[in-house]
Amino acid sequence: MQQDFHILSYKDLPTQALEAKPVFEFLNKELRPKARFSIEQEYPSLFKDLPGGESLFIKREGNIVSHVGTLVREYRYNELRFKVGLIGSVATNFHHRGSGLASLLLKEAVNRLKSHGCVIAILWSDKPEFYSPLGFYRAGQEKDFQFSMESVFEPTELSREGVSEIEVHKLWRLYQKHSGRVDRSLEEMKALLCIPNTRVFVTERSVEITSYLVINKGNDFTGYIHEWGGDLPSLVNNIAYCQKNIFKEQKLTLIAPFQGNKGTLSEIAEREWDGSLGLIKILDRPKLIACFREFLVQNKIEYPKRDFTQATDLECIHWIFGKEGENSPSVLPFFLWGFDSV
Repeated sequence: MQQDFHILSYKDLPTQALEAKPVFEFLNKELRPKARFSIEQEYPSLFKDLPGGESLFIKREGNIVSHVGTLVREYRYNELRFKVGLIGSVATNFHHRGSGLASLLLKEAVNRLKSHGCVIAILWSDKPEFYSPLGFYRAGQEKDFQFSMESVFEPTELSREGVSEIEVHKLWRLYQKHSGRVDRSLEEMKALLCIPNTRVFVTERSVEITSYLVINKGNDFTGYIHEWGGDLPSLVNNIAYCQKNIFKEQKLTLIAPFQGNKGTLSEIAEREWDGSLGLIKILDRPKLIACFREFLVQNKIEYPKRDFTQATDLECIHWIFGKEGENSPSVLPFFLWGFDSV
């Protein structure tokens, strides 16, 4: 393929604001032509300085024809920490597909994430066959619960919708209590809660917020409880209230980590199923294995007798992050709260 283009990032150019607008116009046209708001509003973590990511694109004849977004985050599980590269907003104009542009951008994205010290890269797609030649494999675990008017009980406490700017700090503190999470600033939390269509419901006791639900986040998560926090009894009551009183005509679905005690959620769910976290690629195998061993030691889990030196990347990914439907105590409980894509 003749290379008649260069890979660009508007953040590398002196006219950032001027270069950013065509990026948003391209992504809105290619990824969300019927949406009533811009993709810039839906992904503030990528397109704003919160902490901000990279928007890589290729131009032909002055027009953007392909795009990949990346975001570097630090994942932590108790004392364990390592950097994760999030990839999303992958799009190529119809007339330029099949020429390898997205693959070139993804390779560049991976190289940049490596240079930032990322141990793995992860993306979300319903077309894993496109990404597997690039080393991305379906892995990780999540649990999904769907509720209905008939499955939930009558709530014993009232929920209320919305939080003040001051109260966002209380939600942020509940987020910090998740044992496994990516780092998130208070300012980023405020921006995420302002994504169009997003509705926030809280329960409270003695002026303290005991649970929160984030529902209908952005363009793609209608009917989903995409993020939540707080104690389980309050959370379940919050779900029951919202299902019974707010979303009577719509079944709510909650996305949860695979690990942990969620028995009460099962009791009020109409149905539940196991899901995959996404497509994962190893960027630094020695460091990833070292982090996994550290996790096992910290949590006093017996080390599995596996030869990582001889294993394929796919085997390593499944051993460390697990795969849907498998229940193993020696799997890193990796979950990205509130992140669907970038």
